Amino acid sequence: MLYAKRHYEGDQLIEETLVQHISECLSVYDQMMQLMPQCPYDLSFSKYTWTEIVFLVVALHDMGKASSQFQNITLNLEVSESWRFRHEVLSAEFIDLLDIDETTGRILKLAILGHHERNVDEIWRNMGFEESDFNPFGAEGDQKRRKQYDLAKKSILENWDESKQVLKWIQKEFSKRFNEELSMIYDFNRMQPVFELINDYKYSALYNYKNYYYELILLLKGILITCDHLGSGHNRIKYIDTDIVNWYKEKFNIGVNGNDFRNTQKESNVKKDALLIAPTGTGKTEAAFIWANNYLKENTYRRIFYVLPYTASINGMYERLQKERFAVNKVDMKHGKSLYAYYQQLLSQIYVENEVTTENKKIIQAKARYMHHLSKEISNPIKIVTPHQIIKAFYKVKGYETLLTEFYDALFILDEIHCYDIELTSVIILVMNYIKNNLNGKLFLMSATFPEVLKTAFMEQLDIDFEITMKEEELKKYVRHQLHLLDGSIEVQIERITEDLKNGKRVLVVCNTIKKAQYMYEHLKSEAETSLILHSYFAAKDRKDIEKRLLKGERYEDGYEPVQLLVGTQAIEVSLDLDFDVIYTELAPIDALIQRFGRVYRNRKRKDGEYGQVYVCTEIDKGSERIYNKPIKLLDKTLEQLVLFNGAYLENEIIKQILNYVYGEEFKEKFYQVLKDQAEKFQNICLYPLLDYSNEAEQYFKQFDGMKICPDVYLEQYMDCIQNGLYIEAESYLMTVSGRKIFYYLSNGKIDWERVTHKHQILVAYSTHFDYDEENGLQEKDIGEGEGLFLD
Repeated sequence: MLYAKRHYEGDQLIEETLVQHISECLSVYDQMMQLMPQCPYDLSFSKYTWTEIVFLVVALHDMGKASSQFQNITLNLEVSESWRFRHEVLSAEFIDLLDIDETTGRILKLAILGHHERNVDEIWRNMGFEESDFNPFGAEGDQKRRKQYDLAKKSILENWDESKQVLKWIQKEFSKRFNEELSMIYDFNRMQPVFELINDYKYSALYNYKNYYYELILLLKGILITCDHLGSGHNRIKYIDTDIVNWYKEKFNIGVNGNDFRNTQKESNVKKDALLIAPTGTGKTEAAFIWANNYLKENTYRRIFYVLPYTASINGMYERLQKERFAVNKVDMKHGKSLYAYYQQLLSQIYVENEVTTENKKIIQAKARYMHHLSKEISNPIKIVTPHQIIKAFYKVKGYETLLTEFYDALFILDEIHCYDIELTSVIILVMNYIKNNLNGKLFLMSATFPEVLKTAFMEQLDIDFEITMKEEELKKYVRHQLHLLDGSIEVQIERITEDLKNGKRVLVVCNTIKKAQYMYEHLKSEAETSLILHSYFAAKDRKDIEKRLLKGERYEDGYEPVQLLVGTQAIEVSLDLDFDVIYTELAPIDALIQRFGRVYRNRKRKDGEYGQVYVCTEIDKGSERIYNKPIKLLDKTLEQLVLFNGAYLENEIIKQILNYVYGEEFKEKFYQVLKDQAEKFQNICLYPLLDYSNEAEQYFKQFDGMKICPDVYLEQYMDCIQNGLYIEAESYLMTVSGRKIFYYLSNGKIDWERVTHKHQILVAYSTHFDYDEENGLQEKDIGEGEGLFLD
């Protein structure tokens, strides 16, 4: 009996035969062929069809495990010896037993060779060869390694009878699916070494002297990795089997008592790329899934990528979609903190606080890791992601082959598309253009606010000719705010804010720096019945508690009532469903101000003539200048326009005018220059599989310069978590700080590394230089007025 796997899970021995493993992989293959029934590339060179080619690569990918060395060494749990050879090198040789043309054979072999290692150099190293030793068995070759290969090859012959039984089973599986026989010649001597193929492929790819059908190999590798990973975990590909429009009709009682879909939702019921512009609270998310439903009718296995700019938005959308019938247990989230987010959500779902023991947490941690791991596979049909989770495929970060495979024929919903800086917006356009034109991706873009220059760029660059907007009469129903400008800084408004609090109003105060927010909070909190401050310099557990308290108050849950005073930074702009009476804010670019205003008079039914009052302080301090006024003076341009509409009700036409002025010709010139520069870089992107892309991957990760630090007051709890194996729980005591600030604080001795275990260390913000508590977050000692170093 040949085995593919043998290991212990606790005290239980887990064994899986080679046939069982291949069978599991072929079950996933059957689903993959429903997801991708047609090949996007020309296969006229081969006698085999697309589905047959994929079958062969999946069925034969682990045949090298028939080696007696693999069976007796790798799977022998009683010995510590390791097998110094790669089973996929032997697996690839089984292709020679087929009646197959040379081109198809090369493609299948290369896909099999790459299903564990990312590149040919890794294959080489893992067999004990040097990267440069690409002709190891020639006149100058290493005879010791030749002997190693010969022993590995001989070990296949030792189990040849058992191997033939597996091959005959594969032939039967082929006949079941295709109603024809798979021709195979059981001649061991036909199996030839693949080293020359590896050598030739590497230099062909580097110097482009031979067409190896690179895109096809990449796709096959992505499919094979998916089948192998899901098959190994006995998982399957899920799909959306609920008609989304019918579900919404039931959910919203459409057709009952005159209820109907909104006009924008009706217009979204199309099968073409589209761009939707509509205010917050007008059902854009439902419109997007109504659009997706049209494509799912063609193929229910299609993947949906819902792209959002912020982790908080993603976490919220994940919770929201889990309540939709079509999406229950079919949603993943992917962002830099998604493992921690999975852990926290499981923790809140499974246990009440007094039941949570260390052992409970370890069980939850294992479950969170499993969910996080599965989110990287083609399993759940809906993925809620940041744009970086899509862009990283083009930097060839580990797993990029699976990502690109999942992008094929997928549906991309890009929400809050206005929120990105020029560089990231340009990259998003280029990546989506590639996905649309090369991978048949479908696009639905959404925004509440869209400068004309960006709208035009997205529509022209992505060839979108269908725009969905609300009629002006309908938009007037969503006019919620009256604008007031206040001379001077926000600090001089403390008396006015205090008066509003005394009159029972719920007040939101938004500052551009953390230091300013902490100053305002210190001077206002005693004037309010209940108060909170929110910014990015809280440990994860404390920020989560603050956001939970805010949202429970908004919903009157668990005995909580709405908070009367909330002071914060840009963190308030992000995906918090809040509804205050009035806002006082420092000057910010118009699009950021609109996000802030959106937390005032958000959900309530207004009476005629009733508006949320929004106050903007006109002074531009040094902190605001540094954040927003370079290289384009967005603050100055915003203020120039706000002055024209002081006292006005902020109708859609006014907002559009301000947006198009602020993001006018100067912005347009800068944007298209950046787009041109990024396009030149993008042209050099090479998606050849099995090459070493570590430099490109390193460039991707360099974009994220933040590092995590631990406040001194939480160091003991953090260390306890690490020492007890609660690694995800340990993250709750940390916060992320930018690289610039890390350098500054290290240079001045305000933070330093602390050893936790012999393998683990963490940066600590010392209590001699910082105060920290759950209410205020991290504060430098002797804090006072000023721009501050803490910028959100």
